[in-house]
Amino acid sequence: MKEILRKIAGGETLAPADVERAVGAIMDGAATPAQVGALLMGLRLRGETAEQLVAAARAVRARCRRVEVEGPVLDTCGTGGDGLGTFNVSTAAALVAAAGGARVAKHGNRAASGKVGAADVLEAAGVRLEIGPERAARAIEELGFAFLFAPAHHPAFKFVAGPRREVGVPTLFNLLGPLCNPAGASHQLLGLADDAWMDRVASALRDLGCARALVVHGADGSDEITLTGPTAVVEVGKEGVRRYSISPEQLGCGPCRLEDLAGGETAEENASRLFAILGGEPGPLSDVVAANAGAALYVAEVTRSIGEGVERAREVLRSGEAERLLRDYIRFSTVNA
Repeated sequence: MKEILRKIAGGETLAPADVERAVGAIMDGAATPAQVGALLMGLRLRGETAEQLVAAARAVRARCRRVEVEGPVLDTCGTGGDGLGTFNVSTAAALVAAAGGARVAKHGNRAASGKVGAADVLEAAGVRLEIGPERAARAIEELGFAFLFAPAHHPAFKFVAGPRREVGVPTLFNLLGPLCNPAGASHQLLGLADDAWMDRVASALRDLGCARALVVHGADGSDEITLTGPTAVVEVGKEGVRRYSISPEQLGCGPCRLEDLAGGETAEENASRLFAILGGEPGPLSDVVAANAGAALYVAEVTRSIGEGVERAREVLRSGEAERLLRDYIRFSTVNA
């Protein structure tokens, strides 16, 4: 690690092999907190490259408690950190997409900068967060959905938690969670709070073997598709990389205000809203969930377009299928656990 830090101090751009070796050392507990902080800030100041993201992700993936499943799997994980205090849209969208025909391995954690994270709202709803890789694989096969609690699958992240908190600025590790789904997600709807990362993350997903992905950033700063204005999209697929923008009107949704998408003050409040939305309650929150679930269904190749996906998501919400799936998953995660 000292040799790698000397390269950074000397103004060098670290080669991907150096980044993979350094992140591997961190994950193995072989770096001191001071060395971790120095590495993260050194990379941040020079600007992490797509190749460095790929190298770091490979080091993390090699030390992950994997969920072994055959066939395509979708994730709707975002970076978080947008500071907007919106509802848990990607979590709700994951359940709607699963009820709509996708196989979903929703990777997530507790809140870091916000009030209520994916793990917080699902736990408040009654989900047992840690069910083990084998049961998670069974849930994906039998129900089409599993929640993969990041600390249970990436225990080595504990070695970087303190330095990240003390550094206090976004670093390489803010991006590694979405790039390191334990089920090896082949399809991803990945939201970024910082649009400066969009092209680099899209390039990293392609190089890591993702079959299809949408990298999205709302004009209001949200790390998901928004309905307050346009959303920037970078699409990765067999045809290469495409960049475009989508508006609420294109999705068949009326524009709304940011306050219409606000989350609650507690996990229990958000869990109550989650059940209501998944059970068919209309309104702006239902619309933004349908928009993101529609994009997820398109990414998962269940539908041929985002618009068709939004229509399918609306059908799922009206029918209550997504609420039934959540209740089924709660039972699965808690019975004989």
